[in-house]
Amino acid sequence: MAWYKKHFPTTWAATTVLDDFVQVFMGLGGPARMMLIEEVHKPLDSTLWLWLPEAHLLDAFPAFEIADVAGLPKKAILLAGNKSSFEKQFEHGTRR
Repeated sequence: MAWYKKHFPTTWAATTVLDDFVQVFMGLGGPARMMLIEEVHKPLDSTLWLWLPEAHLLDAFPAFEIADVAGLPKKAILLAGNKSSFEKQFEHGTRR
């Protein structure tokens, strides 16, 4: 039960991550705290963060690394996951 992240410095690569995340999320019945969020740094430069309820699920997300909770962004965009949990934890970002 932890946050994981991966930085995408030159491309918006969330499409494949999003597809994999939604598959895992739906397969688990939509766990309340499970989220995939995006921290936008500038156009085509972002960090994707995901919260997984079980460590073995990280196998579906190669190259993601464990993230320090203190480093979570205050403002983010929810790409997939539980909206009410997201709204409690983050300021809402908008897709540019």
